[in-house]
Parts: sequence; C-alpha cells; structure tokens
Amino acid sequence: MKILRFLGIRSVIGIAFSFSHAVLAFTTPRNNVRICSTCINAATDQLQTANDALFDTYFGEYVSKEDVRSFFSTCCDVQNSKGYQQPAEWADACKIVEAQQENESSKIVATRDINEGDILTLCPFHALGIRNAVEREEYIEFISEADKELYGDKINATMKVQVTVSRKNITNAPLDPACTVIGNKNFIRLFTILLPGKEVIPGWLGGIIQTTTVTVDANCITLPLPTVSPFCAVVATKHIKKGEEILKDSQPPWNLEEELVHIVKRKQRLNIASLRNRLRKSFVGLFHQVNLDYPGIRQIHKDPDIYEVDNFLTDEECDRIITKATPYAEKSMQYIEEEQKYVEHVSRTYKHAVIPKREIPSINAKITSMACCSISEVGSNIFLHYEEGKQQKVDVHVDAGKMSESELFNIDYGEPDKYQMWGVLFCYLNDVDATTGGSTYFPEIDLRITPKKGSALIHFSADLQGRADGRTFHTGTPSMHEKMLIATTLWNTTDIGFDYVDSKVDPMSTDII
Repeated sequence: MKILRFLGIRSVIGIAFSFSHAVLAFTTPRNNVRICSTCINAATDQLQTANDALFDTYFGEYVSKEDVRSFFSTCCDVQNSKGYQQPAEWADACKIVEAQQENESSKIVATRDINEGDILTLCPFHALGIRNAVEREEYIEFISEADKELYGDKINATMKVQVTVSRKNITNAPLDPACTVIGNKNFIRLFTILLPGKEVIPGWLGGIIQTTTVTVDANCITLPLPTVSPFCAVVATKHIKKGEEILKDSQPPWNLEEELVHIVKRKQRLNIASLRNRLRKSFVGLFHQVNLDYPGIRQIHKDPDIYEVDNFLTDEECDRIITKATPYAEKSMQYIEEEQKYVEHVSRTYKHAVIPKREIPSINAKITSMACCSISEVGSNIFLHYEEGKQQKVDVHVDAGKMSESELFNIDYGEPDKYQMWGVLFCYLNDVDATTGGSTYFPEIDLRITPKKGSALIHFSADLQGRADGRTFHTGTPSMHEKMLIATTLWNTTDIGFDYVDSKVDPMSTDII
C-alpha cells in the first residue's frame, strides 16, 4: 500500500471533472489505457516527494509518518480473511439474500435470533485517512493500487460514511492503538472511506446494509468499537428474529449509542482485546495486552510487564494435573550434532511431559481468557517436574528466537520473526519454600517469584512485531524440594498448526480437566 496524496479543500473543485475523466480513461481502447496508467503512475511517483513535505507541514509536528503508514497497513490487513479470520467467527450474525425477482433487490437478513447489543457484522473500509481539522488538510491511503488510480481525486463526503474518530471521543483512549497514531492533539482525526461496488467480505457486511429514516422499522445502528478505532460494528438495537431483514437507523437517539457501547464492550471483551493486540503490532516496542479484568490479576513489574494471578487453578485442578502428567514425565534431552545422538540436557535437568490440549480444555479456557488470545495461538502445555533432593534447574534463557550475544539486552535487537513466541504462562502446581530455592528469577530486572500452588505468572518474551526482549531472561533456580508447574507457550501466529501437532500427542488419561 503506497501513499497517494493529500486531499485538501482545494481539490473539491476538481472532483466532478476528475470523475468523468476517469470513466473515459477506463473505457478507451487497450493502448490508451496503458498510456493513461503509465501517466498516472508517473504523476503519482512525482507527487511522493511533495506529499512527504506536505505531511511534514500539516502533520509532522504531531504524528509519526512511519506510525501512520504502519497502522493503516495493519488496519487494512485485518480485513484480509486469509490473514485474520476472527471477525468472520464473531461478527457473522447476518448474510446476503439475493433478489429472487427482477423488481426486488438483495437484502441482509439475520442468520439466527439476535439480542439487543449483539454485533451483527463489522463495517468495511477501503481507504484510511487522517485530517488536520485546523488546516483542513487530509492524508489518505488506499488498500489497493487500482482504487488509488480510480478514486484518488474523487473522494467526497458521501464516501466517508464511517464515524470520524478523534482522541476526544476514543473510549478508554490510553488503551486504543489509534492514540499512538494521532498523538495528543484533538484536532488530528482518523476517518475511514467506503468505496462503492467493492467485493463483500464475510463478517464485513456493514457497508451494504439498508438505512431507514423510520426509527420504528430500524433494528440496528453503527457504533465505533471501543479501544479499536477506527473499526465500527453494526449492533442490534432490539431483538431480531432469524430471517428478519436488517435495517440501520440513520438517526439513532444519542443516549442509545452510549448504552450500546457498554453492552458491546462487556459481551465482546475478548474479541475486541484480540483485535486490539492485532492493531498494536503496528508499532515497534508494544507488547501483547492481557485481560486486566481477569479476577485476581495484578501487575508485579512494569516495563517489561509481568503479571501474576493467585488461585488461577484450584487445588483440585492442580492435583488432577499432577496425577495425570507425572507418570509420563521424562528427562529433558538434547541432540549432539557431532556425536549424532541424544544425551541428557545439561542446562534443563528437570523432567517434562507434553499434556494434550484436548485433555485440559477448562485450563486452556482460563489461559485464553486471561491472556486475551485464541486457542490457536496456544502452543504446548508442558508439565515440568523438579524432583526432590536433586537440585534440578533450568539455566538462564529467554523464550524467543533471533538473538545475538552483542544484542542480548537491547529491546530493539533482532529481526521481526513471523513465528515468534510472544509470551509464556507458568501455572504452579505446588507450594515451594523460598528458603530452599526453586523460585522463578529474572536476573536483568532482579525479580524473584516464589511458586504458590494454583498461582499463574505471565511474561512477554517478544514484542508484537516479533522482536525478542532480552530483559525477560529468566531461570528456574535449583531447588532441594519438589516443584511442579505447567509452562504454556503463546505464539504470534496461527500458521504453525498447533491443533494438528496436539492431535499427534499421545493421550495421558481419560480424566478430562
């Protein structure tokens, strides 16, 4: 996606002429189209330098050009069903019904019974922009090159159908990644653009829902999704029966919007949090956000962020996991390339076993709820067993890849890694006496955690762009007493196929926890 141009108040005069010119260009013979496209591309290239200067003039003092480009690109990628499938799963309450007769038109209907405050679908957009409300200048990026050539000079008010978003009306502004883009100036606005005649994507039907001025007939409105600006959703304002046509209220009561925002936030908290973490990937140095509303969660260290939850597991769950996994725990091994054989691991002297995810579904439900992630981002649930009297340990390490000795303790080191472990969750299964060792220790920040039965600890080994964080080096210190825990890996991609891998893990027992 490339920068197109600035659209200021001066360009409005040329909209009508530019539109007719574009129609002619795309209906002329093939050779003329080729020449026209070449001219357009050349003109676009020539505008790049001027556009950068204009950006610096009207926006550079308040926002980062790199952040804007990265954020816009991520927002557009979210609508890519291949790269981000979740909206099609939680915003799929309506579908298109094609017209059956010539005098009819297609319509959008509910696929199931819908309650007030439920999300029906999301609102698509085909371009994003920022506006300097004082200077009345706009900076716009298009998703596709073809859209840029066809609509670049013809964006008008009717295409800007989505809710204009500014810092002033962003709900929970400090959480919203958009705040990183627009800075702390209320006159810098974000907005979206919906172009006519574009392909409809499942889960993103908001742009083709019919609007009515008769409030009594309407059953939904468009709302900005809290903390994930500039994304908007179509939300039910009343109970809707399966098969009923979806009609949007063009002038909803002002108090209804505020009421529904709170309902949506409560009902879709985890889905919104997942989308928010997706948007945070736009910015270097931002890390995954956990569910701060999870019962008992507390932050025990900031920058790097580390959280702890007491009683994450019940005593019964801990005992059942120990009974299930202990018989399968084996010594950790490592492969020696020179000798072409496996030997006992010198830096990981504990025993371990991989617990099939299918055997602990309730535990994984807690993990995904607290960590704000999908089950497909959960890697392995590894049972670790430090035996009594053997002073078993794990040496200092960080659970992320792409590191070099000269860059170990630099937050910016390493290349972004598509397949990166962004976090690790420890669930401690028994109490450990702090005086005899066995703590989890982070030497770079001098933080020591004593395991407590049922407690959980989560830290982030890489930022959302896949850059490892050397500050999270940690170790399991030698312990004279027995220590047991589950280490769950959390990844920044769903492409690895953890579900397939898990299906190949041998079963442990019939006790499903």
